[in-house]
Amino acid sequence: IGAYKVEAIAATNEGICAGNVGGSFVVLIHTKVTPLGGASKVDVTIKSTDAGVGSQLAMFLKILLG
Repeated sequence: IGAYKVEAIAATNEGICAGNVGGSFVVLIHTKVTPLGGASKVDVTIKSTDAGVGSQLAMFLKILLG
């Protein structure tokens, strides 16, 4: 999707990326990692200039991180 790091916040385990999908849709991806003992929980929020693109990207990432 051509996403690039915008900001990494080490104190809160958060990261923000931005990119383009298809060259015309802007996508913002916000992630937060929460340690849970020996595992981790990853929360991802996606915002896009097109709701369908954001929804499809969310589904893709869910499968990828599944």
